[in-house]
Parts: sequence; structure tokens; C-alpha cells
Amino acid sequence: MRVLKRIFRFDRIWMNLSALILGAFCLINIALFANLYLSMFKTNIELFANTWGFPQQFNFDNIIKLIEMGFQNYVYNSAIVLVFALFIRIFCASMVAYGLTRYDFKGRSILTLFFLVGLMFPAELGIIALSLMIRDLGLINTRLGLILVEAANMSLAVFILSNFLKTVPKSMSESARIDGANEFTVFTVIVLPMMRPALGAVIPLSMIGIWNNLFIPLVLLTREEVKTIPLGLMRFFNAVNPDLSRINLAFTAIALGTLPMLLLFALGSKQMINGITQGSVK
Repeated sequence: MRVLKRIFRFDRIWMNLSALILGAFCLINIALFANLYLSMFKTNIELFANTWGFPQQFNFDNIIKLIEMGFQNYVYNSAIVLVFALFIRIFCASMVAYGLTRYDFKGRSILTLFFLVGLMFPAELGIIALSLMIRDLGLINTRLGLILVEAANMSLAVFILSNFLKTVPKSMSESARIDGANEFTVFTVIVLPMMRPALGAVIPLSMIGIWNNLFIPLVLLTREEVKTIPLGLMRFFNAVNPDLSRINLAFTAIALGTLPMLLLFALGSKQMINGITQGSVK
């Protein structure tokens, strides 16, 4: 009994310590993000003199200056790439997961292994061959080239959706086939709506990855008019690096660039966690 009491006491101490560490970590992150977004409304002098305090007045001069410098063009390019790449990735990954889980054909295990290998090795390892391929297609310095590359990075989506579909019964699909539905109708009308919990995890994860990707756009895009937000942030930091005379603009650009994904995670984190859990455990 004494041993059990000691074990239970140790468990309580460990749980309390874990909660304390997690709470401290959350508070630090909240303070950092709050300071970042408060910095949007500070002048450059105020940013150095009152780094952690509230701004003297909430003005939008920094945002106006960013618009004058063309920051909205980076937002537009990132939005275009995100919408089209996300649609292609999710639709293709859903069809691949449907084929891998609902059909028995030669080479299925090899094809499944191919997508699992994609989880272990990032796309950056093949960036030379990838850039040469995009160059030969004439898509260097185009949004279309970046969209195709981002859409093709679907290994994680296929993995989550495949594991989720293994838990979904085939009875409804078979009933639809008996009623005369073709395979595309079965997929779009029956199976795809049933994949909504897993899509709730795949879509936010894909959006965050596409929006924040720096390396691939850095290689494929050199023209200023097609650059995305991460490349635009590099421009602002390079502009303020010599004397830090416009560091407030760099902070404002970071805040505006991270705001959409922060809101997405805040609103959809519960659905994303549930989808990952259902899609990773058979």
C-alpha cells in the first residue's frame, strides 16, 4: 500500500508540474503574440523606448506605409497560391486515399509506401530536380508553377485520409452502386462528405504549410510581382537591417502575415485535433 501511495503521489506531482510548465509556456507565447500585434501601432522610436508596453495611441500609419510599399501584392499572391493549391491537393489526396483503401490492385502496397516515404523526406531534398522540371515546363516565376509544386506535396493528407477511410464502412458505397451510381458519384456524393472529420484536420494543416512556405517560393520565384508573403517579409527585413530605422514596418508585416493562420488555428484547432486523432488511429 505504501508503494501504491508513493506512486499515486508521484503521479499527482508530475501532473501538477506538467500543467505548470504548460501554463507557463502558453502565457509566454500569448505575451509574445500580444506584443507583436501591439507593435503594429507603435512608431519606430516608441518600439525601442516602450517595447513591452501599450502604444501611446492606436494609429494605422504602419499599415498605410506597408500598403504604399506594395505589401498587399504579397498577400494577393499568397491567397491565390493558397486557394488553388489547397483545392488541388485536397481533391487529389482524397481520390488517392479512396483508391488505396477501396480497391485491391497490384502495386497498391508499393504505392502506399511511396506516399509514406514522402512523409520521411521533405520536398526540399529534391529541389534541384524540381526546379529543373518547373523550368523545362516554362513555369519559373509564375504562380502556376508554385501552385503545382505545393499541390503535389500531399503525402500527409493521403496518410490521414487513408487511415480515416479504413474506419468508414463500405455499405453505403455498395448501396449506391446497386442503385446505379458510377464511381465518381459514389466518391463525390457518398464518400467525400463522410471524410469531413478528417478533412477538418487536413485542410488547416495544408493551409498553414502552404501559407508559411519560404524555401520553395525562394527557389522558384524571383520576380517581385509574383512573390508571396514569406518572401515579402525578407524584403522588409533586408530594408531595415542596416540601421533599424524602419523596424516597426517589419513587425507590422510579420503581424499581418501571421494573422490569417493564427485566426484559422484559433477557430479550427478543436476540429483539427479531432481529425488527426480519427485519421491516425484505426
